[in-house]
Amino acid sequence: MAQVRLLVQGLRRSLLNVGVAAPNESTATHKRSQHSSSSCGDYDLVVVGGGIVGAASAREIVLRHPSLKVAVLEKECKLAKHQSGHNSGVIHAGIYYKPGTLKARLCVEGMHLAYAYLDEKKIPYKKTGKLIVATDEKEVKLLKDLEKRGIANNVPDLRMIEGSEIQEIEPYCQGVMALHSPHTGIVDWGLVTEHYGQDFKQCGGDIYLDFNVSKFTETKEGTDYPVTIHGAKPGQTVLPRTY
Repeated sequence: MAQVRLLVQGLRRSLLNVGVAAPNESTATHKRSQHSSSSCGDYDLVVVGGGIVGAASAREIVLRHPSLKVAVLEKECKLAKHQSGHNSGVIHAGIYYKPGTLKARLCVEGMHLAYAYLDEKKIPYKKTGKLIVATDEKEVKLLKDLEKRGIANNVPDLRMIEGSEIQEIEPYCQGVMALHSPHTGIVDWGLVTEHYGQDFKQCGGDIYLDFNVSKFTETKEGTDYPVTIHGAKPGQTVLPRTY
């Protein structure tokens, strides 16, 4: 159990590897499977929630620790049913975060890894770019401060543009100056989550859909599986070493 706890503590850093391909099905440690809500089993680690964070976390765990038996529990009939599939879909470039912070570093690195993953999986996306516009001279200083912050964060290809060049990019936009971020994009993050789930299963992970976790209870099975996870429906139980 100590090993599992240690890998969970290091998971934030490991999630930067979401752009790394999953191994071929022939190299998976366990058999691929997706279960109905009535199935049950015992696992080294259980992830509760099949949104993009849960799916990406589970995927990274089995990529880094293929000997672990891992499951994802999702209350809906599919992954990314809620916020992960109902958001603005932006691939952020990392302009706004304070330089030197973890958010700034992860946003920029994550953007590059995201595009690499999307290309590899042939997931549709658009590099729409983004204009941050100063509508008067008072806002120009703020815009230049943002440019300095973006450069400090290693946001690629930022540049200041004026007048007619603004309207060449967006004809309906007017301003005295704008900061152009060409690598900002959009993607269906719900679809990305589904691909994370496919990678996870290919590596031997199990996904339980329609499994609405209702409670956790201590078991009488000793220290190997100290907790039982119960679903809202009768017979829904999973035994994890940790969760």
